[in-house]
Amino acid sequence: MALKLDPQDEGIKFALGIASVHKRQARAVLERHPGDIKSLSKLGYIAWNEQEYDEAIRRFQQVLALDPRHAAAYVHLGVSYAARERFAASIAAYQEARRLHPDLARLVAESIELVERLRRAKENPDDPTVQAQLGDLYASDGRSDRAIESYEKVIALAPHWPQGFFTLARYYEAEERDAEALRTYGQGLALDPSNAHARNNYEKLAIKRAIELGKPVVLALGADQTVAIDPNSATSYYQLGLRYLRNDEADAAVVALRQAIAWQPGHDAAHLFLGLAYTSLGAHAEAEAAYRRAIALNPTNPHAYNYLGLVYHQQQRYRQALRAYRQAIARAPDYAVAYVNLAASHEALGQTEQALAAYRQALQYDANLRAVQEKIDALGKKLSR
Repeated sequence: MALKLDPQDEGIKFALGIASVHKRQARAVLERHPGDIKSLSKLGYIAWNEQEYDEAIRRFQQVLALDPRHAAAYVHLGVSYAARERFAASIAAYQEARRLHPDLARLVAESIELVERLRRAKENPDDPTVQAQLGDLYASDGRSDRAIESYEKVIALAPHWPQGFFTLARYYEAEERDAEALRTYGQGLALDPSNAHARNNYEKLAIKRAIELGKPVVLALGADQTVAIDPNSATSYYQLGLRYLRNDEADAAVVALRQAIAWQPGHDAAHLFLGLAYTSLGAHAEAEAAYRRAIALNPTNPHAYNYLGLVYHQQQRYRQALRAYRQAIARAPDYAVAYVNLAASHEALGQTEQALAAYRQALQYDANLRAVQEKIDALGKKLSR
């Protein structure tokens, strides 16, 4: 969004860390050439970065006095007006930028939406819904710091709304403020203990913090659940890896699960879930190796064969996938998902009758697989043609 100036913009690069040097240089250029637009823009960028918004406005107005069709100056003027809570002027500046440069239409629309939400938040400071909407918009733009400010207002205004605490905790995590995230997840869970996603993240942070402290500790994870965390134990890293994986943090899961395996090389479940993490990352060779190691350690585990089959299927190695799925089914004859995967690989090979038979077996073991019934209907029509 335009309200967040592009850090790759030349002016912003100048403003980060070396503003004073380039401020002097720009002023020196203006003494010789008062109409130098680049130097005026540079001073506007630097003023904005230093939160001297009135000065930024003055500089961009000078740019526009020299070049009324300078669309970028209108964009940055809109940013600066918004920072001074001159919302109508901000919107007008954005609209002029769009008029001059139609390619800016999307950026301008997003920026005006944010300005409108800023205005509503200013007009309704005691409305938690308005503050939450503003926070969510900041977060969608990658501005977790500003999203945090909004959601801190939300929980102050609505202290009995668990989702406000859970959302704030996520934004704290995004800023690596783990202690505050842990506390805030805990506050939300006190209001809504059944939120599985928040519970997972609370446990993840609690385990991570306990490991970082470097001392064995027993953590209370729920009303009647505890887990012993020992920084020198494979189980601790395995538990952490599982929670990273549940939260779609595959990279972090790989690190934790590899640490578990370093402590206990024969931990078959750690190898299995390491394979899942690699699968999520699209690292097929690593995933295959992890599943094969899990199978070597526990040849009776049907899930390892099923996931191995998925890796083969993703690489279009369909015949190898079929063999892996059959191994899974041999160990768990009622494994409905393995039948679904078996059918998909048959289908990929153009083996419609075999695919249809496998889908029917999947539905036989799990009648809730509605998408499978749709597959059966579609393949049935294909065979009847």
